[in-house]
Amino acid sequence: MSIPSSRRASLFARLVGYFSAVVVTVLVAAALIAMPALDHQAQEQMIRQLTVSAKLMEADVATAFTQPTIQRLQPLAVSLGQRAGSRVTIIDPQGRVLGDSDVPSGAIASLENHRHRPEVEAAFAGSVGHSVRYSKTVKRRLLYVAQPIYGQDRLLGVLRLAVPLTAMARLHHEIRRSLGAALAVGLVVALILGAWLAYRISTPLARLTRRAEHYARGKFDVPPVTVGTVREIEELSAVLQSMAQAIRGHIEALTIERNQATAILESLMEGVIAVDDEGKILVANAAASLLLGVPGPALAGRSVFETVRHDGMQALVRRVLESGHRTTQEVTLFAPRERLLRVHASPCARGGEAGPRVVLVIQDMTEHGRYEQLRKEFVANVSHELKSPLTAIRSLTETLLEGGLDDPTHNRRFVHSIDEEAARLTRLIEDLLQLSQIESQAVPLRPAPVELARLAEEVIASLQAVIVPRRLTVRQEISPELLVSADPDRLRQVFLNLLENAVKYNRQDGSITLSAETDVRGVIISIADTGIGIPQVDLPRIFERFYRVDKARSRELGGTGLGLSIVKHIIEAHGGRIWVDSHLNQSSTFYFTLPSLKS
Repeated sequence: MSIPSSRRASLFARLVGYFSAVVVTVLVAAALIAMPALDHQAQEQMIRQLTVSAKLMEADVATAFTQPTIQRLQPLAVSLGQRAGSRVTIIDPQGRVLGDSDVPSGAIASLENHRHRPEVEAAFAGSVGHSVRYSKTVKRRLLYVAQPIYGQDRLLGVLRLAVPLTAMARLHHEIRRSLGAALAVGLVVALILGAWLAYRISTPLARLTRRAEHYARGKFDVPPVTVGTVREIEELSAVLQSMAQAIRGHIEALTIERNQATAILESLMEGVIAVDDEGKILVANAAASLLLGVPGPALAGRSVFETVRHDGMQALVRRVLESGHRTTQEVTLFAPRERLLRVHASPCARGGEAGPRVVLVIQDMTEHGRYEQLRKEFVANVSHELKSPLTAIRSLTETLLEGGLDDPTHNRRFVHSIDEEAARLTRLIEDLLQLSQIESQAVPLRPAPVELARLAEEVIASLQAVIVPRRLTVRQEISPELLVSADPDRLRQVFLNLLENAVKYNRQDGSITLSAETDVRGVIISIADTGIGIPQVDLPRIFERFYRVDKARSRELGGTGLGLSIVKHIIEAHGGRIWVDSHLNQSSTFYFTLPSLKS
C-alpha cells in the first residue's frame, strides 16, 4: 500500500499555508504594533526554530552514531548545515567534536573540548540548552541551541545548531523603533499557530514512532493508537499496521520452517555439516558433534580445517570447494576414539553471495565395519570347523572303499572314527542353530522362579561320568533358599556348559566350586576351578565365536568353540552380564548375574 503523491502534496501545501499565515500575521502585526522587547522574543523564536530543526535531525544523527567517527559524522554535519541554513556541530559524550559544518574536516580533531559549553552542559543534563556568545572558531557572535541525542534509552551525544546574530540584531534595531508592538502581536499569533500545528503533527507522529519501536522489537500485539484527524498521518498509521501484520506473518512462517528444519536435522543419525567458501562451519547438528568428538556449540563458527584433524577429510572439503563435484570417501578418525566414517561431500547451490558452499553428510561405519569383519571371520571359522571333520570322513571313507572294508583288523576302527567326526559335525551344527535362535530370539525366554541350588545339583549329577574318572572335588555352596528369575532350560544350559569346561580344563584331583551371592545388581553366580587357567591376552576374546585358547586340546576334548558365546548370549538375554577372572596355570572363575527373587 502506498500514499498517493497528491496527498503528499496536500500535506506539504497545508504546512506551507500554515507557516505563510504565521509570517503574514507577524508582518501585519509588526506594521500595526510596535514591540519593545523584539530582541528577546526574536531570540526565543530562533531558539524554538533551532530546537525543531534539531529534533528533525535527531533521527539521522542517532543512526549515524552507530559508527561515531569524524569520517562518518563530518559529512553529515555539513549536509545538515546546508539543509538547515545554520551551523551544525555534533559532539560525543566526552565533549569531543566529531563534526562541524563551518570547520574544515582536517581541523576537526584540533578543536578544543566542548564538554563545558553552557548549552552543551544543559543538553548532557537531559534538556535543550541554549546560549549566546562570541565564537572564536568562526569569529562571529552566535546563538547556540544544543539537543541531546538518544538511542536505545541511552545518551549518544549532543547535536548543536548555531546562527549568527549580527544581521538579525541590525534588522531588529531598525524595526524596533516603529514596529515593536506589531511584531509582538504577530509573534504571539505565530507562536500559537506554530504550537497548534506542531501539536497536530508531532503528537500522532510520536505515537506512531512508539508503535514502530514496538514492532521493531518484535511486539506486534500492541493496541492501536489514536493519530488525530490529519488524513496523511491516518494513512501512514494504516500502512504501518498493515506492514506490521505482514512482517509478523513472514516471521511466523520463517520460524516454523526454521524449527522444522532444525528438528529434522537434529533427528538425523548422520552428521551434517555446512561450510562456506573459507571452510568455516555454518551449521552442524548434534550427530556431527558426537561423531567428531567436539561439543556442539564449539563447532559453529570454527574452521572445518582446524576442527577436523584429518588430512583426508580436509583434502575432501578442499577438492569439492575447488571442483564443485560430489565426492564420497571413507576416513578413519583415531580421536577421541577410533571411528570409521563415510563422508559424502556435495556442493551447495546458493542464491546469493552468503550461505553454505559444501554440505558434508557423515555416516558412522564403525559398527558396520566391525560386523562385516565378524561376518567374514564367522564364515572363515565355520568353513574351517566344517572342513576338518569332512576331510577326516572323506579320507576314512576313501580308505574303506579302497580295501579297508575287507580288513577286519581296522575297518571297525575306521567306522568308529567316521562316527566320531559325524557326531562332531552334528554338535557344531546344533550349536550354530542354537546360537542363531538365541541371537534372533526365535525361541523366546520363559522366565520362572528357579532354585539355583537344586539346578546346580542336577547338572553336577549329570556330569558324574566325567567328574569321577578325573577325581575332581565339586563343592556346591549355593543357599537352598536362593531364587532367580530365569528360563530353567536356558539356565541349565549355562551351568552345563560352564561346568563341562571346568571339568575338561581342570587338572587331575582338582576342585570345582559353585557359589552365589546377592547385591544391588541381583544374584552373582560364580564357578571356580583349579585348572590350567587362561592367558591374560586371551581374556577379552574368550566369549567370541570359535575362539579357542588351545585349539588342539579343545578339538581333542570335543569342543566346537561356540559354548561360551552361547552362554554369553543367554545371560545377556536375561538382562545380566558375564565375565571371567583367570590366572594362568592356577585357576579360572566365571561370574554371571541374574535377576533375583525372594524365596
